[in-house]
Amino acid sequence: MAFSLFLESRKKDCKALVMALRKHFDYVSILGTDVKSKALRATRSVSNIGEGRDSECGFVIKMTSGKSFYEYSLDDVVGDIDSLVNTVLDGVKVHASLIDSQVCGSAVADEPMIKDFVRPSDVEDYDDKALMDFCTGIKDKILSSSDKFVNAIAMISVMEVNKLFVSENKSLSQSYAWINSYAIGVYRAGNKMVTPREGVNSHLIKDIFEKLPQ
Repeated sequence: MAFSLFLESRKKDCKALVMALRKHFDYVSILGTDVKSKALRATRSVSNIGEGRDSECGFVIKMTSGKSFYEYSLDDVVGDIDSLVNTVLDGVKVHASLIDSQVCGSAVADEPMIKDFVRPSDVEDYDDKALMDFCTGIKDKILSSSDKFVNAIAMISVMEVNKLFVSENKSLSQSYAWINSYAIGVYRAGNKMVTPREGVNSHLIKDIFEKLPQ
């Protein structure tokens, strides 16, 4: 799984914004996040593929003046640097009534570090059809095991996480995938309905394919 092209294209902008804000704060860092997620689901009557709940994309700037900590979030860091700096400064301006209550704190350590982390992934080896066929197979296996199963649900959620951290002295990135899967039955037990379930989680889809059917 390759690192996010979006975040890669924003590294220089993040650095420029950090250095411009450093003129106003003792410490500045930017965390960029690009998370793509999708969810696949098969039941007795419905199959669907949609965007997962974990999708997100944007940036959070963290700053300290030595007395207060500030956070400012934004969708993107491109554009006129001076204008962005003014927008951030306006957004974190401290109300006059709080000035006297600020307390001096220790400086934030910012030791130099450049490091990239990429965890091996097989997400690109499985297309949506392969994932949906797998969910359908799990659902059919549950339903065929007993006529007391009135419904069955098989789900896979795939999340591809990319993060970028930039400060004056640090440039860090990470890229990894995480997969959650569930098999759920709706079972008639006398006058009650019960829902037995199993789940398998891994950073590799092949683990899901191997373990969930068991």
